[in-house]
Amino acid sequence: MQVRVLDEFYQPVVPGMDGELFIAGIQRFSGYYDREDLTRAALFGSFYRTGDLVRMDNRGLLHYIGRKDNQIKLHGQRIEPGEIERCLLETSISACAVIKEGDDHLVAYVQNCHMNEEQLREYCRQHLPSYMIPSKFIVLEQMPLNRNGKLDRMQLPRVKPVRVHHQIRLPSTLILSWLGVDIQGTNIKLANVVPFLRFPSHLLFIGDNVTTFGDAQLVPFDVDNRGQCTVDSVKLNNGVTLGNDCSVHPGTFIPVGTLVGTLTPITRDTQCVGNNILLGIPACSMPFVLPSVESFTQWVIYFTRGLGARIVGNDVILYDSTYGPEHHLITIEAHVRISEGVFLQTHTNEQRILKLAPVIVRHGSIIKSSAFIFPGAHLDGDNIIEPRTLIMKNEYLEKGTQWSGNPARRLLPN
Repeated sequence: MQVRVLDEFYQPVVPGMDGELFIAGIQRFSGYYDREDLTRAALFGSFYRTGDLVRMDNRGLLHYIGRKDNQIKLHGQRIEPGEIERCLLETSISACAVIKEGDDHLVAYVQNCHMNEEQLREYCRQHLPSYMIPSKFIVLEQMPLNRNGKLDRMQLPRVKPVRVHHQIRLPSTLILSWLGVDIQGTNIKLANVVPFLRFPSHLLFIGDNVTTFGDAQLVPFDVDNRGQCTVDSVKLNNGVTLGNDCSVHPGTFIPVGTLVGTLTPITRDTQCVGNNILLGIPACSMPFVLPSVESFTQWVIYFTRGLGARIVGNDVILYDSTYGPEHHLITIEAHVRISEGVFLQTHTNEQRILKLAPVIVRHGSIIKSSAFIFPGAHLDGDNIIEPRTLIMKNEYLEKGTQWSGNPARRLLPN
């Protein structure tokens, strides 16, 4: 028998990550009788998709997590009910089930429990992330079973709509203060307090009106290429907002009123002044205050510069700023015209290895609609790129030439 653990994109997962179990071998069935649609859904090449979520450890052993079709999405978080159920089964209860009720909360059904609801909730607080703690616990004498002796979730008694009481931030603030965090304010809203609890408390400063979203992370320490470990302070000044999945590294000072965008890493080397937006990888400063301009095109140029692109000179017209994530690798000189739908790509994934290369568009070049420029391309100036033209990787276009086609070919002058 062959076994694979794959992610949602059918790529192998590394040890410690959850994935779906796929199996192949003589045991695999050939398909459903007269149901090609079900067969296509159940098979992936020579493998059968079990629908079981597993996690492989460093020894190659598989640990069962739960069923993929039982996953719950709550407030943007993917939750596996089986993890909550296994946690509860470590207490005195003999059986349990967790379901999503409505759009806002989880309900846990437990059987033969000697703990009350508050004790169960407190136990979950000690062993589960805050977003996985059920809003209500219901004790049953017997779980409803189907004719096969399995739990019948559809027969679980429904509860009246539960009013979700959002966690008050004050207790979290008090705990952090008690642990030694320097907190200067009361209006502090932390979507997830765990990263703050993991950070060395005596090295953390939090000002007033600080807000975090999603999984904003505070990195406790950094390790450089020589293996040197760095531990340093982090200071979040008044009015700082941390977006989803951003990361704040040791030695970081975030000024007043700064907004850190989604997935943006902030390090001691990040340059920033107050009341700015930090966005991108690496983080680039984007001021809130827009320049005094009269045309949309000029605003797009300003915005693209804020993302990190190098725009040299005046009289540049850009239709928009959607030129890929690595704006700092793009150079655009004076009198350049870029039309709608043009994409300047600065990265490739050759053999699953990320490679970056700059794109340079020199003086007076015109790129018409829906053209695609690959990494490493160099337009030497006064070039004309016709619509839907594909400029290949590392291609050098001589000054004053015109190009068209897929792949691009040089057009001869009339």
